[in-house]
Amino acid sequence: MASIEVVGQGFVGLTTTLLAADAGHDVVGIEVDPARAAALRAGQIPFAEPGVQEVLQQLQSAGRIRVVGAGHSGHEPATLVIAVPTATLPDGSVDDRAVISALDQFADPGRHELVIVRSTLPPGHSTTLLDRFPDLAETYVYWPEFLNQGRALAETRHPDRVVVGAASPQATSLLKVLLKSFGFDHDLVCWHSVAEAEAVKQFSNAALAVNQVLGAEIARLCEHSGLDARAVLASVSRDARLSRLLLNPSPPLVDSCLRKDLTALVAAGPRGESAMVLAASLAQATAQRHEATRRVVRHVDALPSTASVLIVGAGFAAGVSDTKGSLLWDLLPALPNSHVAVWDPYAEQGAFDAMSPAVAVADLAAAAVAADVIVVLVPHPEVYAVRWSSVLAGLARRGGVLLDYCAALARQRVDDPLLRRLIHGLGFSSGCHLCAA
Repeated sequence: MASIEVVGQGFVGLTTTLLAADAGHDVVGIEVDPARAAALRAGQIPFAEPGVQEVLQQLQSAGRIRVVGAGHSGHEPATLVIAVPTATLPDGSVDDRAVISALDQFADPGRHELVIVRSTLPPGHSTTLLDRFPDLAETYVYWPEFLNQGRALAETRHPDRVVVGAASPQATSLLKVLLKSFGFDHDLVCWHSVAEAEAVKQFSNAALAVNQVLGAEIARLCEHSGLDARAVLASVSRDARLSRLLLNPSPPLVDSCLRKDLTALVAAGPRGESAMVLAASLAQATAQRHEATRRVVRHVDALPSTASVLIVGAGFAAGVSDTKGSLLWDLLPALPNSHVAVWDPYAEQGAFDAMSPAVAVADLAAAAVAADVIVVLVPHPEVYAVRWSSVLAGLARRGGVLLDYCAALARQRVDDPLLRRLIHGLGFSSGCHLCAA
């Protein structure tokens, strides 16, 4: 089969590499960061994602994947995939410099039959890229990703839909062959113009973000009325028209991709009524995160001495390493006089370097016993192994509190109603979401 070169071996790029190699293609994974490239060549992935490392090692052993650095220069015809990150600039717009650099360094119109961009771009932005790289007009494709961290491998292999936009009939014909080789049936593929495919990506994330903000707002209103938001939302989300995963009483937009795309759409869209829902959702999400932070600060300030604060989980979901959108980054500057410890066995080491003066801890149970205030942000599997009744008893003696911001303890049995009152969260009165005797 044809050779495929994938620039960027992060979350999206590496799963694309595995998809192509698993389909029988010879794949060159291009990673410009020397340390990451060396780790990948050794079969080690530089982030947490279930199943990815094992599949990488299997395909490397089979000779299907070769990882190279920035100096790669091929000679045979190939498909080029660009999967580098796009950040958010201070004005909310998308920073496309990594995409431009990758196209400038690696795209070869004389050799690459297809040039596929998977990086997130705002609607119409590919037109700007093609103005800059006119030689790609016949080969350019935009193929956005819709992956959830923690389920990326399965969703790459078995997506709910494949959204693509090709810039020419020639690119469309070649893309059909490529997608068929991946096992994607014709009915699975949604064909669009390039700009439409860009719009589908960002508007999908905007819809998810608005839904999350709505869930957090319902939780706030439930709490105001003395209701258990978790129970209310569980029944609301059984409506087949809604998503059970999104209506959740948690701080919104901890998934950095959702916040990034919502911010970009608000920044790029027309001012006035047509953007009011998105702009209002972004503003409300910011307010909800501020309130979640203020709750922690209020409990810390109520303690008679300098508090020891334990933050449980730094990512945005269980078992993943992405910390960019975490509420952790709101909390740390708000607790300058506290001793803050952070437990997360999945977070990348670079994230802990940025947490200073907070310290990373490895033993969750021991850290929980010593803390005055515990903030649970992510329900990693290890959280459920802790004997929280014993932890709560210690908090009671010290006048402490536990803030469960992801309903992680809803499955825990805490029989003592006095201990249940030590637990607070979003969308429920203290202790009401716990299993009683």
